[in-house]
Amino acid sequence: MRTLANRRSRRELAWVRSLPVGRFTGGFCLRWLGPERFRYLPDDDPLTFHRANGEVITPGEMETDGGTITPVLQVLSGMSRWSYACAFMIHDWEWENRLCNGKSFKEVNLTLAEAMRTMQVMGVLPDRSTDIINVYRGVMSVAARRQWHNNSPYPGPATRRIGWVHRSH
Repeated sequence: MRTLANRRSRRELAWVRSLPVGRFTGGFCLRWLGPERFRYLPDDDPLTFHRANGEVITPGEMETDGGTITPVLQVLSGMSRWSYACAFMIHDWEWENRLCNGKSFKEVNLTLAEAMRTMQVMGVLPDRSTDIINVYRGVMSVAARRQWHNNSPYPGPATRRIGWVHRSH
């Protein structure tokens, strides 16, 4: 049993090391909407992820909660929902636009892994393969796949929540 776990760990570590590395440019601001809800606002020079394959992803305005990192994983790993904010914004954008961009569930999640790896290679965060492995397992889970297939981004919960926030004086 231990050998199987070690083999899987070695395989996962090798997978992380083999991820392509892109680059990030630009920036963004967040506007607080309520507990754990923010509005992503691109800067004049917006956050852009230049993937290793040449694809360029520039998120537009959207609602976000950062990364959906479980409390247990936050405690065990030291990660927060904002640790990999740039990668999480790219993932949120692709998730919200999944009906438009034609990407598969796996492809969107691989882009997240590539973006996280890019942040590590850029020296923004420590080189910890386990962060990428744990987040990737979460986004590839049965629950995440169910959410992918059941949630339509049009009009999406973001529009309803933002409307509620604005009306709550």
